[in-house]
Amino acid sequence: MEGWLGELGHPRVGVWHGDGLLQCAIWSGNAATVSAALALDEEAINRLDKARMPPLVTALYRGDAALMAILIQAGADPDLADPVGRSALHHAALLGEHVLLGELEDAGGDGGLEDKDGRTPATLIEHRGALVGPSLRAHWAHKYTAKLAF
Repeated sequence: MEGWLGELGHPRVGVWHGDGLLQCAIWSGNAATVSAALALDEEAINRLDKARMPPLVTALYRGDAALMAILIQAGADPDLADPVGRSALHHAALLGEHVLLGELEDAGGDGGLEDKDGRTPATLIEHRGALVGPSLRAHWAHKYTAKLAF
């Protein structure tokens, strides 16, 4: 536990105050840290962060398939939606992550879910601009890593 606190600080202080350990662990990119965070708070697996993003979506923006696999095995709900009704499948479509989109469907994600604008992951793929995926990932990576000091 001391090593954990030395790396991440207080367990209740996240990327934004209140995000919690799991979200910080995901952004750390360390699988052992993610597993430790899950062991300390199993319910965090399907808890939205302060920005109301599911942990699985955070892992998508981190771009780490191994962390996503850990979260899915721990029971992450691929259909858990953000404030605009987008699930991890929607975000995978926006990022152009077709392999991860398929893995999320294999994990039980519903490809027919509509966001608040009535768009499914397939609709988002069709309307996605060429630079949307890399631009979104860069935006979130910068936003989070600027707040992390490991």
